[in-house]
Amino acid sequence: MTLTTFGLTFILLTRTLASSAPVPPVAPTDNTKAPIADVLADWIASLEKEDDGKAAADRWASDDTAAQQMTEYWARLKKAHKEHDYRRWIDGFDDLKGAKAAGDAITFKVGGHSYGHLHVDWTKTAKGWRVAKVWLCR
Repeated sequence: MTLTTFGLTFILLTRTLASSAPVPPVAPTDNTKAPIADVLADWIASLEKEDDGKAAADRWASDDTAAQQMTEYWARLKKAHKEHDYRRWIDGFDDLKGAKAAGDAITFKVGGHSYGHLHVDWTKTAKGWRVAKVWLCR
């Protein structure tokens, strides 16, 4: 009888400890296959935050040069987004096909000459969609 009581106590104690154990962190979402429309929406949300752009550059830049460009032009990107609403590049507008229609494309451009002269060139890499270059055309 004491063996049975001991067994039940052991089982209950084990379950209690297991249920109070810390939950391991969830692995980050694999965005290597995320479509450009989803990535662009996330990047735009970064533009809408009050920061210096470093976190966005760390997350979205394809290399150190692109990270430096993104940080350098961050204030201008925020301003251009307010003036031209980069969310329009997700669905498309006028004759411009949006990110949702990108299909198997490996490059995508946001902005341009008519949109504050600020260009953001995106490219699909092994890590998913990344900003390849941010530049002014004048």
